[in-house]
Amino acid sequence: MDTGSGRKWLVNAFLIFLPGVFLWILAVVWASSYTDGQFNFLSGLKSHLLADYSPDSFGHSMKSLKLAIFGDVFSDSPLGHEEIGSLEQVMQGLVPTATLEQGALFLTLTPLATSPAEPSIPMTPTIIPSLTPTPKNYPEQTKPVTLTATPKATENVPTATAIHQKVMPRLDCVVKNNDGTYSAHYGYENQNSYDIQIPIGVENKFSPGSMDRGQPTTFSPGHSSSYPDAILEVTFDGEPLTWHLDGSAVTASANSNQCEPIVPETLEDTEPPTLSGGDLDPAPGELSSCSMTITLDNLRVIDPAPSSGIAWVKFKYKVVGYTDYIHGNTMMLCSGGPTDDGGWDGCYQGATLIEIDPEWSAPDSGPFVIDLYAKAQDESGNDTCYQLGQYTMPASCGKSE
Repeated sequence: MDTGSGRKWLVNAFLIFLPGVFLWILAVVWASSYTDGQFNFLSGLKSHLLADYSPDSFGHSMKSLKLAIFGDVFSDSPLGHEEIGSLEQVMQGLVPTATLEQGALFLTLTPLATSPAEPSIPMTPTIIPSLTPTPKNYPEQTKPVTLTATPKATENVPTATAIHQKVMPRLDCVVKNNDGTYSAHYGYENQNSYDIQIPIGVENKFSPGSMDRGQPTTFSPGHSSSYPDAILEVTFDGEPLTWHLDGSAVTASANSNQCEPIVPETLEDTEPPTLSGGDLDPAPGELSSCSMTITLDNLRVIDPAPSSGIAWVKFKYKVVGYTDYIHGNTMMLCSGGPTDDGGWDGCYQGATLIEIDPEWSAPDSGPFVIDLYAKAQDESGNDTCYQLGQYTMPASCGKSE
């Protein structure tokens, strides 16, 4: 073999071996990105490695070695800065491409551009087994996957809107009055949970005649009070009278449902009447005769509500030491009577005779003493006494012992 041929063989061998070494290094770097390995290489190497992972379009090939064996050796003996610089110069213009098929990684080094004067280097794809301890299913590694979050379409949720319920007018009943007129008792029903304002007008009026009959303009939720506590009482002549309210209407007439008569609640009269005042003639004091008619005016009798009424008002008197109470004449009502609140307030007048029985023995000392009273009793049997005054009559009116 001549010297020129030997040199050419050595150059070719070096050019084949050195790229193969770099290929293994780049494969280890690429694999480390999936196994969290840390390698202190130039950032330019990774950029070349990640530049293109599509299948190589050139037909170049090169010899290959098992990446696992070289990776173990390379991890124990990391390259220095000078070696890495030399390798970088050699790898200038070589762009690796990679594909993954059936668990094996194919790497191909492709020159960026080849000048006609430069020899082309055939390169063979290198098959590298997966270095990941736990197998992972990567269906495609040719391009990085970009995930795009697409917001879900907003559903059209209907907004609840409060529905206004109509306020309904109501006719409870009609009362026939003693003067020939009628009284219609109205109410309403508001099914809303809030007050409804309806001013006097087309939506709140009476017909025929005046549209304003005192009807309410604020309608609270629920049912209004019913007869006899109806919220609205309208007096009319018996001809049809209509209340128009919130799109509805109700009509009252002489033929409408008649209200049940209201029976007044009977309250028990438990309080006795009271008596006051009164003008006596003659005035209380000493009398010179044995018999005297006493007159009384302006005796006031009051019975508090509820009063059953006053049954009677009478005189009564007694001769001290000789008689029990003796009832005299009944007094007459001269003014007053029942009150608006159910009580009684009246003035009475009358006269009664007071006399000494001559068969009575004369007092041992002094005259006969007479106490004069007025007594009133109401219809419930409650009574009361009121002292009008005291009189005296001479002891000579009786018989002496």
